[in-house]
Amino acid sequence: MPWCRITAAPCATPTRKKCCRRCTMSDRVTLREIAANLLYPPRCLLCGSLCGWEETLCPACREKWPQAGCRLEENQFGCQKLLWCAPYEGVFRRGMEQFKFQGVRESGRLFGGLLAEAIRQSGILPELTAVTYVPMPPERERHRGYNQSALLAKYLSQELNLPLREGVLAREGRATAHAAQGRAARIALAGESYRAGKKKLPQGECILLVDDILTTGATIENCAALLKEQGAGRAYGAAVLRTPGSEQKDKKDKL
Repeated sequence: MPWCRITAAPCATPTRKKCCRRCTMSDRVTLREIAANLLYPPRCLLCGSLCGWEETLCPACREKWPQAGCRLEENQFGCQKLLWCAPYEGVFRRGMEQFKFQGVRESGRLFGGLLAEAIRQSGILPELTAVTYVPMPPERERHRGYNQSALLAKYLSQELNLPLREGVLAREGRATAHAAQGRAARIALAGESYRAGKKKLPQGECILLVDDILTTGATIENCAALLKEQGAGRAYGAAVLRTPGSEQKDKKDKL
């Protein structure tokens, strides 16, 4: 079977230009996109290795992706229910770091899809009436150009048909690195960092609070409390990844 010179894939319908009809006739593939893929070949959104045409994951990462699933916990960190998808390690960690620090926004759709499927599997979707997200320090968001948690929440809003509540939470002050600190210290810092936003939350809302990574739960807990103070009936938490060992660390900090 001939191979398309553009996609390097088996071509069942070759043309005189020796490329498949999908490349020459599809409205979705332009000459500019073809040139871009030739100059900058597609790379896996998780590990960064080369992958096939219009593919988002390489074969190795595609095999690991189904290992992610929904972990659902009840009455955790001020949330009626809290779910997360996979540990913050391996290909998931590399993919999240690309999403957060290297400007690979396309990973947001990948992680958003994973989170949406986890929410469907968990059975909490019928209980939800809206979705919001953990805010970033304004200075950091301006520097990065986006808030990764906001991108995840926007994707979930569209995918799950839930209204997005923006501006109901706000972040104060400058960014402070406290990922390595204990739960008590993080709760204290979170209490000083977050406040109610300028927009009002409808009373009785059962709202899903979205974050990218769950470590000690201090951020989720503080933001959930603020949502309840504004009149939310129930707060639910959702994160794509969780730091390995943070569950045991939480238990020690509570003793």
